[in-house]
Amino acid sequence: MAKALYSQTFTRYQAEVTCHEREKAHLTEQFEKEGALLRKELWAKESKVSELKRHVREITYKRDTLQEKVTLVGRQLSDAREDSGKYRGLHFELVAALSRIKTEAEVLISLQREDAIVTSAQAGRVLEEAEMKLTLAMECAQL
Repeated sequence: MAKALYSQTFTRYQAEVTCHEREKAHLTEQFEKEGALLRKELWAKESKVSELKRHVREITYKRDTLQEKVTLVGRQLSDAREDSGKYRGLHFELVAALSRIKTEAEVLISLQREDAIVTSAQAGRVLEEAEMKLTLAMECAQL
């Protein structure tokens, strides 16, 4: 009877061990499948992260390039404004100088006109005097 009980208990434990070994094999297989799946997911995520890092580097490079261009254009605009101010100042100086020159020219033209009128009047008198002297001289010569 004890032998039968021992044999029965041994058989039952052997069945449980076999069942646990199958369960262990099944769980090990599931664990390996899930591990492989997780490794694939990890590889895919690492690839995605690597791609995103590359994309970030490209965007950073483009941003830096654009920032340099913006800075350059800003400097050029500042220089252009400065030059514009200089040219505006020169323009006003030239306008003032031309205005003074125009006024002086108008004064000179006016003086020249007056001189021309005086000279013309004097030439007219000289001509009249010369004509009178010539007439007298011709009259004297005829006598």
